[in-house]
Amino acid sequence: MCKRFLFATFVSLLCSCAHENTDVATVQMDGKIHGANEIRSVVQSVRTIPLEATDDASLIGSSDKICRSRAGSFVILDRRIRKQVYAFDSTGRFMNLIGRCGRGPSEYTVPYDIAVRGDSVFVLDHFMRRLLLYTIDGRYLSDVKMDIPVTEVALLGSSRFIGVNGDSSSSRTKGYDLSLFDEDGRFLQGLSRHSYTMNYTAHFCLSTFDCGAVYHKSLRPEIEYYNLDGKLSGKTALVFDGSMLPSDFERQSKGDFNTLLRMYPLRGYSYFTGDYWRTPKYEGLVTSSKGQSLLSVRNLGTGEVKSFLAGYSFSGLSPGGRPLLDKDSYVVWALSRPVAVAGETVYCLIDASAPGMPVRPSALPANPSVVQIDFK
Repeated sequence: MCKRFLFATFVSLLCSCAHENTDVATVQMDGKIHGANEIRSVVQSVRTIPLEATDDASLIGSSDKICRSRAGSFVILDRRIRKQVYAFDSTGRFMNLIGRCGRGPSEYTVPYDIAVRGDSVFVLDHFMRRLLLYTIDGRYLSDVKMDIPVTEVALLGSSRFIGVNGDSSSSRTKGYDLSLFDEDGRFLQGLSRHSYTMNYTAHFCLSTFDCGAVYHKSLRPEIEYYNLDGKLSGKTALVFDGSMLPSDFERQSKGDFNTLLRMYPLRGYSYFTGDYWRTPKYEGLVTSSKGQSLLSVRNLGTGEVKSFLAGYSFSGLSPGGRPLLDKDSYVVWALSRPVAVAGETVYCLIDASAPGMPVRPSALPANPSVVQIDFK
């Protein structure tokens, strides 16, 4: 039986992020993996919102990231295939594209990341070192030229923002994973100091939540919390039950992922995948334990944690002989996908080809769906 990881509980960090606290606390947990049906103890309701595809321009190639505006619209990033940003209303109706690829003043070369503040959409152009600002209906407003290139951004409440450094050779960023910028894109200081940083990230590793930004780097067994001013307010250390990568794996491999794989084949170890989300009451983390993906949901008030196998299963066959999807395991699986958070609601982005997605008769391929999960 697969053992569940043990991870650190940062007890004092709820949403009082204004108080700086860089202590690291750990809580050891038992190895029990809960049945998928126990997700009901924290989940109140679930509904699926299909995203409309009206023509070729509205088709999403890869579901890389989802954000949600203040009015409830969804902003979807396709970074890998069509290199486009899409806006849908709260019902899933396609609204418009946001910007487009190009070399013009209102265009981006490749949309590397997106962020939403209120009803404004920010698109990161990594290659041109620009952060472009649009309205939700796609109208270009302005852009910010950054001092140094970054690959991801997290907006802070004070008009500052944090970026994941994209140039390790710069004297200002050497030894730091992150940089803090002012609203005009001027570099203020380096953040998250590490001698070696793995040149691998499976997913986005910098997120914005109500109380600030969270840095959750793939493979590294720690999570860093930054308040709305960009100051480090706390850390969570992750400790795994069983075979854990050595704490200095980045130093041993000199930050090279291929070297790491030769030294420590990942399938034989337990590690943090980097997938993470946070609501005011709950925190979700995805790990891999010797080849099995696990989702752990922590109650931030009580510290109680429940871990589940992060994959969907089938509960039987329909009268017509078709497999019946187990709805509880499907919710667990959805919560390990790209998400957006608003209050106690998590919005998960699911590809149209996944089991359980609605069948939509159309001459066009189907777009992804948003699975809305309301926590208690």
